[in-house]
Amino acid sequence: MRSTPPENIMSGTSSNNLPSAKFIQKFTETGWKDPDLVEKYHRAEKITRPFADLMLQQVGLREHDGDLNIFDLACGTGAAIAALYEAFNGTDKKLKVLGGDHSEAMLDYLRDRAQKEGWEGLEVRNIDGANIQLQSNTYTHLLINFGIFMMPPATLTKCHDILQPNGFIAMTTWDHLPWYPLVARAINSLPSPPYCPSVWEVESEVYRGQTWQDTKYVQEVLVEHGFQDVQIRIERRRIGSGTPKEFSEMMHMPLRLISGHWEEEKREEVIGEVKEALEKVVEEEVGGKDKLLFLEWAAIVATGRKAG
Repeated sequence: MRSTPPENIMSGTSSNNLPSAKFIQKFTETGWKDPDLVEKYHRAEKITRPFADLMLQQVGLREHDGDLNIFDLACGTGAAIAALYEAFNGTDKKLKVLGGDHSEAMLDYLRDRAQKEGWEGLEVRNIDGANIQLQSNTYTHLLINFGIFMMPPATLTKCHDILQPNGFIAMTTWDHLPWYPLVARAINSLPSPPYCPSVWEVESEVYRGQTWQDTKYVQEVLVEHGFQDVQIRIERRRIGSGTPKEFSEMMHMPLRLISGHWEEEKREEVIGEVKEALEKVVEEEVGGKDKLLFLEWAAIVATGRKAG
C-alpha cells in the first residue's frame, strides 16, 4: 500500500533541492530528441509492450465493428503500434493508423521499422502532444502508452475532440517506479554522493506535478474531460529488464531527470558515475554481469468512451 507523500509534494510547492522549472522545460524539449536515446528507448519495449497489449485488450479493439482509424500519441519507437499490428495479423481487417511523436529521432526509427515490418496503413507524423493540430471527430481509437504524464492535462480536451462519437481512448501510466530503490542505492554508494531525491520528489518530476500514479486521479481527469464508461485497473507483470549493463543504459533518461537536483557543471560527470554504480548494484542484485534483472512493473490501464 502506498504511503502518503509529503505535504510539499502534494501541494506542488518545491524545496531547494527540486530542479528548476527551466531545467524541466529544457529536459522535455531536448531530452527525447537525442538520436542516441532511440535504441535505449526501443530496448525498453520489453517492459512497455506487455502493457500495450493489455491496453488494446481492455479497449476491445479486436471486437470493434467497422473501419478502424487509430491515433497513437507519443508513439515513441512504436511499442503500441507493434502490438496493434500483431493483434490483427492474419485477419482481413485493414488498419488506418497515425503514429505521432514530437521526436524526429523516434519517428525516423519508426518509419524504418514500419517499412521492415510491412505495416500497411501507417502514417508517421511529428505531433506535439501539448498542441495537437488534428481534425475533430476523426479517430475511432486514441492510444497513449506511457506518454500522457509528459503532457499537460488539457491535452485530454483535444484528445476528446478528435475522437469520433463513441470513439475510445486507451492509455497507460505507471503505478509506481520499481527502479527507484536501485537508483537510490547506486547514488548513495558513491564516495561523495550527490543529493538523492526521495521517491516522491522523483514521481513529482516524472508526472510533472500531477498524480498520474493515482487511480482516483486518472479516473477523475478522464471524466472531467468528457469521457464516459471509464474503466481503470492496475496490471502487474514480472518482466526481465535486461542485464546490469542494459538496465543501467535503460535508466539514462530517468537519471537525466534526477540530475536536475545536482550542480549543473557536474551533471554529466555524476550521471556517468551513477550509471557505473547502478550497473554494479544490479550485478550484485542478480549475481553476475550476464544475469537478467527481473522487476515487478505495475501499470494503470485506463479506457474511456466519447459520447455518441
